[in-house]
Amino acid sequence: MDIRRIKETVEPGQVTEAPRIPAFIRGMINLRGTVQGRPGNRCCFVR
Repeated sequence: MDIRRIKETVEPGQVTEAPRIPAFIRGMINLRGTVQGRPGNRCCFVR
């Protein structure tokens, strides 16, 4: 990922777990009225 493309970082607030989501997704968050998947910390560093 090109770091110049990052626009902002946000604190996720409450993370809601959901059934049948991939293991690398920690849960779902509400970001300005849009439901977004919240990746876990290890998703980007472990191969």
